Amino acid sequence: MWSAPGLATHLTTHRPTDYRVAVRDLHGRFGPSFQYRLELENESPLLVGSLAVDIIQGKPEKPTEIEVTLERTHGSTDEGTVRLLGLGPEYTCEPVVSKVKEESEKKVTLKVVAVPKADGTPTAAWAGPITIEVETQGRGEKKLANATTTKQPYLWLRIAP
Repeated sequence: MWSAPGLATHLTTHRPTDYRVAVRDLHGRFGPSFQYRLELENESPLLVGSLAVDIIQGKPEKPTEIEVTLERTHGSTDEGTVRLLGLGPEYTCEPVVSKVKEESEKKVTLKVVAVPKADGTPTAAWAGPITIEVETQGRGEKKLANATTTKQPYLWLRIAP
């Protein structure tokens, strides 16, 4: 069904999976040569993470701490797991769980730690792209955290003496 006398949209739900969308142009101009883009998003309760910076720097001899600020969207009260992906084999980072009504509700700290070498030599420097994934418990969706300075989840970690 095509109807476009205006660009205001109206969404009506008849059953949980059926939707009717009406689009109209406020100036009364419409026709087959006009194109409109409609985006629908699932507004399920999720945790969304962000960082203050997109480049994180640390030293191999002590843990590098990465602070992730969490926002609970659409009334989310579920636990969330924050994990760092993309590290080299010389380093490790344990996931952190965020719980409602605890200190970890709005902010968590990931700790990147050097894996000790068997011969006792110092761990080498490492640099590369990383991603921080925020998973809301019970949801199939995982959101990537981004820096507040950009809308893209491109983060860089540099660990050097």
